[in-house]
Amino acid sequence: FKQKPAYEIASCLVGSEMCIRDRSYQAQLKIDLDKKLLAQERERGRLTTEEYGQQLAILAEQQKQLEEKEKELGLENSFFNNR
Repeated sequence: FKQKPAYEIASCLVGSEMCIRDRSYQAQLKIDLDKKLLAQERERGRLTTEEYGQQLAILAEQQKQLEEKEKELGLENSFFNNR
């Protein structure tokens, strides 16, 4: 069974499918930004190695959950996720 894109089911769903993709893209951008900010905080000495590791583990879990949700929704190969 292959999931059909929303526009093949009903043209009125295209907007909601795009909204889901946009949210996925925004969530990925937030994770990427958080990683950069953590690295800066670590470089400035505001985070210990342990704190930095803990925060990276949290972000890794968020990344995993996002990828699972994208796969569940059939978005893993979408335009927004070619990163």
